[in-house]
Amino acid sequence: LEVLSNQGNFIKLEFGLESTLNRTLDLINRCQTHEDAIQAFNLSKNRGLHLGAHLILGLPGESREDMIGHASVLSYLPINTLKIHHLQIVKHTMMANQFKKDPSFFTFFTLEEYIDLIVDFLERLSPDIIVERFFSESPESLLIFPKYGLKNFEVKNLVEKQLDKRGTYQGRLFFKETKID
Repeated sequence: LEVLSNQGNFIKLEFGLESTLNRTLDLINRCQTHEDAIQAFNLSKNRGLHLGAHLILGLPGESREDMIGHASVLSYLPINTLKIHHLQIVKHTMMANQFKKDPSFFTFFTLEEYIDLIVDFLERLSPDIIVERFFSESPESLLIFPKYGLKNFEVKNLVEKQLDKRGTYQGRLFFKETKID
């Protein structure tokens, strides 16, 4: 996919959505609503820009079903690419303080659970969206939890193996309906 401006330059605009649920965005003090994100995408579409989104799986208060549900919501946004990250607790952040006070506020996945979640997510995600990343781990010196010790390409390989094992693919359970405006 190549997007060129009138000067022949590739221009990519990425939005850090993190979640599609307003209750989560409020809980993590994101200072935006999902409707704000939809408005930003709608203002940006059809302008010769490559549009991307970021999503964090495992934010406090979100169930597995909520996380899988993000795929359906994202599928109707005018995005070309998606970067997915698992929740990480990083030193010197508000979440690090919250984690220290009450670790039960957070739900983390084993690596196998995360891979299964990604596969379930992909089945519901539009096949037109390019997933650029499933995983990104903060530097060891800053990361508190979880510590998988893997790189994105290693997780990508695990996801591909699980897709093959289950005989499934991105978009298998995606059914295009009316588009969100």
